[in-house]
Amino acid sequence: MQDELLTKLLHASTEEEKSYLLAMSLVKNQPDGRAALLAAAIVHWFDADILAALLQEDKPEEKEPDFFEQLYVSLQALPFTQTFSERGYALHDLTRAGIRSHLFRNEPERFKAYSLRAAQYFLQSNDDPQNKVEGVYHLLVENNWDNRH
Repeated sequence: MQDELLTKLLHASTEEEKSYLLAMSLVKNQPDGRAALLAAAIVHWFDADILAALLQEDKPEEKEPDFFEQLYVSLQALPFTQTFSERGYALHDLTRAGIRSHLFRNEPERFKAYSLRAAQYFLQSNDDPQNKVEGVYHLLVENNWDNRH
């Protein structure tokens, strides 16, 4: 497995791609952790509620009450997460960019779905100006999707 990762890293053409590969290697045996990491890369910051909003439709079956809190805590332990003021955590910019680039190219429907869910979450969440700006950002990403494809 390590040889495979090293080979992929050697053939990666950008720092973003390398960052994506390293990030995914840390969650490769955790399907829910992988989905949470992909969702966390869509938004500028995340907490358990944001992860729940982005992932709920991917996992519609009944979840234990603290399922998304556990995902949130597991993401915090990754070496490329950092606190984001009192709002929660964020992925390091290079890691976030690498994951977003991968999603955009290889999983465009997931990228679009998470962007739409993020827009809905942030625009309805409250009157906090920073949430509104984040919501508008994701709405623009989702609305401009068809112009890119």
